[in-house]
Amino acid sequence: MLRNSVLATLLIAASIPAWAFEVKPGLWETTSVMEGDQLPAELRQETIDQHCMTAEAAQNPESAIRKDFNEAGFTNVDLSQSDDTISAKASNSSAGQNVEIEISITKHSDEHTSSRSQVTSSETLVTTQESRWVSEDC
Repeated sequence: MLRNSVLATLLIAASIPAWAFEVKPGLWETTSVMEGDQLPAELRQETIDQHCMTAEAAQNPESAIRKDFNEAGFTNVDLSQSDDTISAKASNSSAGQNVEIEISITKHSDEHTSSRSQVTSSETLVTTQESRWVSEDC
């Protein structure tokens, strides 16, 4: 169950950097690195993926972030923004296991964001990401 929660969390974290601020809509590329004591080696490797950020999501980033958290089963979503950083905290209890996530996303420009996600359950996993805008076309 933890593996499913972790994977859902990673999907959310990967999509948030593009939605967190007024950035360019279009194709974004994200480089991620995950760390955790009990994490299998194949999950600790650097990964690169691409995702599309729609103009609609860019117009209402808070709604898009809350929707993604809710669809992944997270409740009590707390979002705040300070200057060029958005912070999000949420929790999920399922199958007798509590999962908490804290994400901090920083906008460096309208074409570059970085984030740090910490997922805590039976162990703590930390994911760092760098996201860069690639093109207008998805």
